[in-house]
Amino acid sequence: MAVAFLPAELGASARLAVEIAFGADLTDVDGSGWSWTDVTADVRQDPGITTSGGRSDEASTSQPANCSMVLDNATGAYSIGGGSAHYPYVRRNVPVRVRVNPGDGVYRVVFQGYANGFTPGWTDTDHGRIPVVTLSASGVLRRLIQGKDPLRSALYRYFTITNSDHLVTPVEYWPLEEDKAATEAASAVDGGAPGQFAVITSGGKDYGKAAWGGDTDNVATARAVKVSAGGSLRLPCRPSLVTADYWVVQWSQRYTSGSGAWVDFYTNGPHKIRITFWTDGSIDVIESQSAGDTTRFSVAAAQPYTYDDVWRTYTFVVDQTTANTSWTLYRDGSYANGVTSALLARGLPTRLDFISVPSPGGTEDPVSVAHVGLIESIAYVTEHAWAGTGYLDEFPEHRATRLCEEEGVDLDLVGALTTDVGMGPQRPLPFVTLVREVEAVDQGVLYDGVGPGLRYVARDQRENATTDLAVSAADLVAPFEPTDDDQRDRNRVVATSATGAKASYEDTDGPRGTTAIGVYDSSVDPNVADTSFLLDYASWAVHLGTVEGYRYPAVTMNMRAIAAAALAADVLAVTPSSRITVSDVDTLAGLPDETVDLLAEGVSHKLSTREWLFTAKCSPYDPWIIGTVASETGDTDDDLLRLDTDGAFVTHKFVGTGAAAVGNNASVAPALPAGIAAGDLLLVFAAIRNSGAGVPSTPTGYTLLAGSANARVFGKIATGSESAPTVAFTGGVANATTLATMVAYRGAALTVQNSAEQLNASAQNIATPALSGVGTAALVMWFGWKQDDWTSVDPLLAGSIDEVFENSSTTGDDAGIVVDHLVVSSSVLGGGAVGTGAFTVTGGASAISRGIVLALDLATIPAGSTSLVVATPSGPLWTTTADDYPLELKVGGLPVTATACSGSSSPQTFTVQPTSSPRHAGDAVEVLHPRALGL
Repeated sequence: MAVAFLPAELGASARLAVEIAFGADLTDVDGSGWSWTDVTADVRQDPGITTSGGRSDEASTSQPANCSMVLDNATGAYSIGGGSAHYPYVRRNVPVRVRVNPGDGVYRVVFQGYANGFTPGWTDTDHGRIPVVTLSASGVLRRLIQGKDPLRSALYRYFTITNSDHLVTPVEYWPLEEDKAATEAASAVDGGAPGQFAVITSGGKDYGKAAWGGDTDNVATARAVKVSAGGSLRLPCRPSLVTADYWVVQWSQRYTSGSGAWVDFYTNGPHKIRITFWTDGSIDVIESQSAGDTTRFSVAAAQPYTYDDVWRTYTFVVDQTTANTSWTLYRDGSYANGVTSALLARGLPTRLDFISVPSPGGTEDPVSVAHVGLIESIAYVTEHAWAGTGYLDEFPEHRATRLCEEEGVDLDLVGALTTDVGMGPQRPLPFVTLVREVEAVDQGVLYDGVGPGLRYVARDQRENATTDLAVSAADLVAPFEPTDDDQRDRNRVVATSATGAKASYEDTDGPRGTTAIGVYDSSVDPNVADTSFLLDYASWAVHLGTVEGYRYPAVTMNMRAIAAAALAADVLAVTPSSRITVSDVDTLAGLPDETVDLLAEGVSHKLSTREWLFTAKCSPYDPWIIGTVASETGDTDDDLLRLDTDGAFVTHKFVGTGAAAVGNNASVAPALPAGIAAGDLLLVFAAIRNSGAGVPSTPTGYTLLAGSANARVFGKIATGSESAPTVAFTGGVANATTLATMVAYRGAALTVQNSAEQLNASAQNIATPALSGVGTAALVMWFGWKQDDWTSVDPLLAGSIDEVFENSSTTGDDAGIVVDHLVVSSSVLGGGAVGTGAFTVTGGASAISRGIVLALDLATIPAGSTSLVVATPSGPLWTTTADDYPLELKVGGLPVTATACSGSSSPQTFTVQPTSSPRHAGDAVEVLHPRALGL
């Protein structure tokens, strides 16, 4: 009987059960007829039950699931020999399973597999020594992977293994897969006679050769025989085995353009049938009577076929069940043509000959032949042709299902395997290798230990999965800790197909690309039919190998130490490919404030009536979140594809310009820009006409930032209350025009990186000096003054350097001022120098002028900020559509949640949830988890 299981934690109804199916019929593939014996009461609590299954990490394949326990053997029930109550079924491969009912009445399978052995031993107790056995069991993979011999070829399996797709039972069959040492062709049916090679004799000399195992270019067969220069392969048939007047011959063949080929079907009637394969690709059928008469029937529908020296499959059907005999020929599964006539002779096959057209003394043009079968049932023409390609382009699900059915292995398919990519040819490889080729193409996971056979979880079940287990870091025990290493880094991958085609993909500029961390190369071998998909597989492998952040290799829970009842069912539901989230990891010292999203690769349990320790081996889940297309409105799903930008970064924002102030040798008070707020940078550009004597005075509360003569720049940080400053001038003269204008910026600092100025001789334009020492994040401004008025001034560099304002006045003796600033310029933000330039002035006359260039630091955005100004140097801007938010961003490497964005040009302003730490000007702004498009 099942025993109570953690009753204090799970309640009185929880049960643990260990069962063995003594005497199980292992040919009952799905185990539905097995009878289970409960042996839980004999399980020793120390050491308890341990189980494991799945992968150890994302880079490996699943190993056989394992289970071990110690059983009390005082009665000898688990001993080998006649003394056991279970004799003779205490033996290898008896089914074993472990199940848990967490208290809801439903038993979940924790392990199911097959016994490896019952090893006797002793354990010491207070009452003396007790005989025990150690029961070890494994999933079906243990037995399957021990068979290293490859499966026979696809065509061999077609003729010898029946499945739900075909029931081929040849009465005669020659695989023709002999190696080079062979001297005859062995029959693969009981009592069948071997095939022989025969030469032709001409002029007293024998001609013809046989090269056993001489052709290895056909993926659907291990080897094939070559006959050449007039030689023939003769395969004797027993007409008595053909009990109906309906018979079929199927074979594979290729021939050279130099000789062509003959295939002769001898019968027990007065005729033989010859199929002639001409060197131009055309095909004829000829009936030869014993009296020497011949009748030629051209049976190829589209004569001639194009000769191409490739392997083809052929099916020839003879139907004599009615008064009119019919002959039909199929080539590669397609109907070639046929003839029906009462004149056709009737008969049953006695010998099949495959002949290299006689050419005594000529070239040795070979004919390759493989897998000749004589069938007296319905012809599976399409299936035969498909087998002749090695089942090329077969859907992965069909390949896995067919192989498991043929090998008698139960397969539990979870999800829908891809139908976008077809499998490459099925080669003569071990069974598990072939099934794992399906795993590599679909990118799901194959494992055992949860049923009588294998389970395959398709890729679509791993992508965008719902969370199976959500826990807090407080629920976990050691070793839950992050790993930061390069064991899983792969940024350059070559994908190679079964035919040798290759494609390579390299991440050069990503955070874990080859430029950033060097080359970490690897390879994958997806057996795909269409090799154009190889690049997708290489890039997907790089996608999986360039995941940012920590790795958390394992999640372990002591179910006795937590509120187990609430989580028990979820824990039991975790299998390889389950999604696990761990919240509150910041409560563990040194870990970031985030929810860790993981994919279970393997699962283990340690169980007894008083113990339950659960561990999941994990990999990052993030690369399995595949982008989906949003609905037209109202869709805020986390998995949506989000439009990222090109090189966006935190920057300043131009708030605005105040009304200009102009005077005649008098003080002026420029107006405050609209919309200023506390913390904004306020700048005043002031100038007086008489250069050399006139000087603007620093307004109260402001700081001189640049300029040393008649044109100067002043600045301050705005407080909560501001009024227009008054700019006074000294050294003025009559009619000396005075000018001043204010501008405001958000996110800029009052710290000068560098400045330069120059006085220009009389000219139409205003030249500006070069400036070195510009930092990687800066607000760069150009100021110009001219001792004359103008009509207009062009920006220094349209599209990159924009005009802030220009103010030309005829008050007094005329003058003008102009300001440009850098909104976006990756070259300047990269650090270095600003080159010389010039304001292009239209109107007015030539006059002296002065140019100033000023570079200011951008400000640090303090923790708790709810607004970020972001510049986008090129490409599309950030979306401002309301239902595209919230949007998770990565700002300077840390997550920030944006709830809205405004601005139709760069820079734009994000409204964000309060930032957890300061952000800095120049910090890169990206989508936090950009979704992949999938494989």
